[in-house]
Amino acid sequence: MNILPALLAAALLTTGCDFFRRLAGRPDSQSLAQKAEMIRVQKEAQEAARIARLDSLERVRAHRADSAAVMDSLQQGKERLLGPARFGGLAVADLPSRYYIIVGAFSVWDNASRFCQQMTDKGYPAEIIAFRNGYHAVGVCRTDDVVEIYRSLKELKRQPFCPANIWILSKD
Repeated sequence: MNILPALLAAALLTTGCDFFRRLAGRPDSQSLAQKAEMIRVQKEAQEAARIARLDSLERVRAHRADSAAVMDSLQQGKERLLGPARFGGLAVADLPSRYYIIVGAFSVWDNASRFCQQMTDKGYPAEIIAFRNGYHAVGVCRTDDVVEIYRSLKELKRQPFCPANIWILSKD
């Protein structure tokens, strides 16, 4: 019977605790290390997602503040923001974007078409927006973002070819 304790001691020295853990149905050191690594990776992913959410919320907050500042400027009359109802409404069912910079309005379609081509040639892709009152407006820089349309308006006003009386059309 003296051999049994010696064999147990030898098994413990050569295989370590993992031998007994496996016998007992418990995870061994390799399984525990894998589990610890998996937990570490999950925590890193959760932290990255948390940081991304905070960044996203900050971008939304900043955009809202910028939008409010632009709307304040527009309401104070520094720039004109007009809706289609002012011109009897749109001749089409709907516009694809919310905002346009109107660089000209013409009662004759050919004049609007010519001016539309001139604006496109100058690097501002233009489109003709027909109103029910018979006018055809030439719109550029279409977007759904009020901050972006305001920046585009400021940039366009600095161009030497830009008409003095440009304004923003809001389909709302």
